[in-house]
Amino acid sequence: MTTEVEFAKQKRKAARATYSKTVNELQEILAAESPDADDLGIHLDQLTEKYNDLKTSDEIFLNLLQKKVGITHAEYEKKYKSHRIIMRSYLRLKSKLKKA
Repeated sequence: MTTEVEFAKQKRKAARATYSKTVNELQEILAAESPDADDLGIHLDQLTEKYNDLKTSDEIFLNLLQKKVGITHAEYEKKYKSHRIIMRSYLRLKSKLKKA
């Protein structure tokens, strides 16, 4: 079980890094005086793809974590809260992109 959890944790870490990089690129584009609408559309699609990958990784990791012997409720909640923060940031950025 621990090996599965560690593998899921590594996969989640990679997905978070890719998602964060995409978010940073989008924020740079949005900061430009007149962002290209086509470019924003492409990046929105990429953001959605990266978010979905991260969401899947999070769900797998959290499910395995729940089954792990010795995990405290506080430890689980901390990981779950991290997932919720990313979800809210994704929704805010997606909304911002649609308005641009």
